[in-house]
Amino acid sequence: MAECIYCRSMNDSLRFRRPEHVIPRAFGRFEHNLTIFSVCEACNQWFGDNLEVSFNRNSGEALMRLLSGVKPAREARQIGGDRLDVAAGEGGKFAGAKSYFKPHTDGSTVVASFAPHVGFAPSEHDQPVLFTETELTAEIVAKYSTCECFVIGETEEDYQRLIAKLEALGCRATSVLWWHPDTTLPLVLEPVDVNYRLDDEVFRTVGKIAFNYLAHVAGADFCLHHDFDSFRHFVRYGEGDWQQFMAFSQEPLLLNERSTGRRETRGHLLVAEWRAGAKAPVASVKLFNDIHYRIRFETDPSVVWRDIRSGHHFNISTWKIEPITIVDLQL
Repeated sequence: MAECIYCRSMNDSLRFRRPEHVIPRAFGRFEHNLTIFSVCEACNQWFGDNLEVSFNRNSGEALMRLLSGVKPAREARQIGGDRLDVAAGEGGKFAGAKSYFKPHTDGSTVVASFAPHVGFAPSEHDQPVLFTETELTAEIVAKYSTCECFVIGETEEDYQRLIAKLEALGCRATSVLWWHPDTTLPLVLEPVDVNYRLDDEVFRTVGKIAFNYLAHVAGADFCLHHDFDSFRHFVRYGEGDWQQFMAFSQEPLLLNERSTGRRETRGHLLVAEWRAGAKAPVASVKLFNDIHYRIRFETDPSVVWRDIRSGHHFNISTWKIEPITIVDLQL
C-alpha cells in the first residue's frame, strides 16, 4: 500500500506506477526527467484536467512557452484567455488595440496580429478610438456618427460581420474602410504590451510543482507529515489563502545574475531548502527564469529538521537537467 501526498488516500502500489513529473511536460520533455511515484492516479488526472490545462494555455508562463519555442508556433492560437491581455504598444497607429499571437506564414515564428475592431477618427490623420466587436454598442455608434469609420479585420468575413453589426446598431456612414493586416508581407516590428493576471489557480499549480520537487528531494514520507496538510489542501482543493504560502517577485535567483544584471538562462529553475536555524522548508520556482515564486510550505512545523539544499536548472536549449550548487543561489 502507498499513500498519496495530496489526497492522502491509501491505494495499492499498482495505482502509483504512473509517474508524476515535477515540472509538467508541457514545459519541456527533458532527458532523465525528474519524476515521483507518490501521487495517486486520481490526483494525477485531476491536476492534468483542471489546474494544468488552464495554466499551460492561459497564463504568463503559457505565453513564455510559445515565445521560447517550447510550444510550436503552429499552435499559437491555443494560447490566450482571461489571464492574458495583449495589446498593440505605444507608437503605432492602432496603439491599445487588442491583439493575439499567431504563426507567421513561414510557420516557424510567431507574430502578433489585431483582433477584429471598429475604429472612429475625425480624420485619417487623427489617432482613432478603437472598440472590439463585443464592446461596440448603439451608444458608441451614435457618439461617433460624424467620424470616419473603419474596420480592422484579417478576413473578409471579419469585415462583413462587423459591417452588419454597425448597420444593426444604426451606423449611417456612407462608406466604411477596411484595414487588412497582411502578415504575408515583410513585417514592420512594433511593440506589443502584454499583461497577465495571477490568481489562485496559478498559485496552486506553481505550489504543486514546488511540492513535487520537495517530495523528489526529501522523499514522500517527509511530505506526508501533517505539518503540510494546510499546504496540500490549498494545492489539491483550493482551501486557504495563497498569501499564507506564497510570495512572488522578479528578483534574480542566481548570484551571477544579481551581480551582472544579465539573465543567464531562459530555462526553469527549482530550489528547495531548509537551512539550519530556519523555521520551515521553503522552495523557489522560476519557470523560464521569469517570475520568482517563493513558497513557504509551513510557518512553524513540528517535523524534525533535516538539512535540505537542492537546486536544478531545466535547460530548454539542451533538454538536460543540471544541478545548481548552493553557492550559485541568491536566497
